[in-house]
Amino acid sequence: MDSINTKKVIIVLLEDFLASGLSGAMDLLNTANLVHKYMHKYAPKLFVWEVVSLDSQSVIASNGYSHPVEKLIEQVTSADVIYIPGVSLISEKAISNSLLKNQALYPWLKKQALNNCIITSSCTGSLFLAEAGLLKNKKVTTSWMFSGYFSRHYPDITLLDDEILVDEKSIITSAAASSYQELILTIIGRFAGKELALLVSKYMLIDTNRSSQAAFKVALPSTFDIEDELVTNAVELIRVNLHKSFTINQLAEQLHVSYRTLIRRFQAALSLNIKTYIQNQRVESAKQLFELTQLSVDEIVYKVGYNDVSAFRKLFKKTTNMTPQLYKQKFGVV
Repeated sequence: MDSINTKKVIIVLLEDFLASGLSGAMDLLNTANLVHKYMHKYAPKLFVWEVVSLDSQSVIASNGYSHPVEKLIEQVTSADVIYIPGVSLISEKAISNSLLKNQALYPWLKKQALNNCIITSSCTGSLFLAEAGLLKNKKVTTSWMFSGYFSRHYPDITLLDDEILVDEKSIITSAAASSYQELILTIIGRFAGKELALLVSKYMLIDTNRSSQAAFKVALPSTFDIEDELVTNAVELIRVNLHKSFTINQLAEQLHVSYRTLIRRFQAALSLNIKTYIQNQRVESAKQLFELTQLSVDEIVYKVGYNDVSAFRKLFKKTTNMTPQLYKQKFGVV
């Protein structure tokens, strides 16, 4: 292992970046260096890193912390890995604005890809890789929160939105928030061996057995981005009646519109049909009951407005990749 050449990681900060995706990544790389040094006293560092931005100015994270950078991206002369931490934004409109504002990033990323640099991202960072045109004929993952946005805007890219990490050799992407851990461990394993990556995970108490983010998805009944008042009212009505069994026709009657008008405007506003939306909200409500109560599976199914337990079990597994019982065991009240 002493013969390993030091690898340079360039960390690109964009406004509203996730601070944990930066500091956590540096901690993991530093731990790899320390563990390797402990095992091989005279060995050089495995990794060095530089933090850069589009304009060489400090970048403000989503939590308000301002992080200094060492240089602007155009001053990068060499790199083995480019890493883009995700940005933390609450709405699809904010993501679109961020993608537009950071256009200077895209030609630089293309240039680095031509130099055989490994391009990586965590969380929403994959959206910037897609925008740069680097994901053609690639498989990719992203934050579950914006997987719908990704699919609509980049329909020709294969999105594996349940995966924690997708390794395409020259491109590596990871899922929401804390998945930067799997990403950096993969980089460590790539250049320094899986044994060291496993040691680092143990030092840092990281569970490396996560393979899916499906069970962590949350179908928030948000009205933040909805501009259609009818759809806003429909979402609120669904929210307060989730514990009941109701039909879409009944919703339309309460909102004083036709069935067809409701489903058409709901689809237009949310890019999701109303039946699927209601199912997602019932699953989300069930997940919360599993996490906060000691009710049985059957009791919870009835509490979220389902009369057919078998049908709900199938829906729950399709949505979360876990059976209700397994979800209850993993996340429920002890």
